[in-house]
Amino acid sequence: MASSSNITNPLFSVQITEKLNKSNHVLWQAQVLTTIRGDHLEGHIIGKTGVPEAEVEEKGTDGKFVKVSNPAYEEWFATDQQLLGFLFMSDTKDMLTQIAVAKTAAQAWSAVEAMFTVQMRARSMNVRLTLTTTKKGSMTITEYFGKMKALSNEMAAAGKPLDDEVVTNILSGLELSTIRWYLP
Repeated sequence: MASSSNITNPLFSVQITEKLNKSNHVLWQAQVLTTIRGDHLEGHIIGKTGVPEAEVEEKGTDGKFVKVSNPAYEEWFATDQQLLGFLFMSDTKDMLTQIAVAKTAAQAWSAVEAMFTVQMRARSMNVRLTLTTTKKGSMTITEYFGKMKALSNEMAAAGKPLDDEVVTNILSGLELSTIRWYLP
């Protein structure tokens, strides 16, 4: 009688509310990365977790060395395949067709990042342009600060925080009369 293994993947119980599509990479990445990091699996997607040899040599009873399956590789492979399955499950059908040929979690992650690198650069440039050209105009001060904060947060989520630059952009977009109102 064959024994069945009850391997459960804790990643499968995680609800990813934003499945990866062509326009939500930053939100998807934030959800997926926190889950992966929380399970100490980031090394699998960035290549830090080395792949053990599939076979190792052991000395047999006759004194000769023979190749046998490496339990460390089997454990690594099972974990990597669970992570790969999690990445597949967190994609829309359109995105899954782009990465379905990946054999490891690192290959899938790399393919996703390559797809969105150019898009993220272009989006970052557009957000920066919007930040530098946005004027308060007829918006209330609350609306204006909210819009500038949202743009700043978008840059930070893309890994390009602006910090002091945002203050400069906000001040340059205010009308002189608004600035005088806030100054002592």
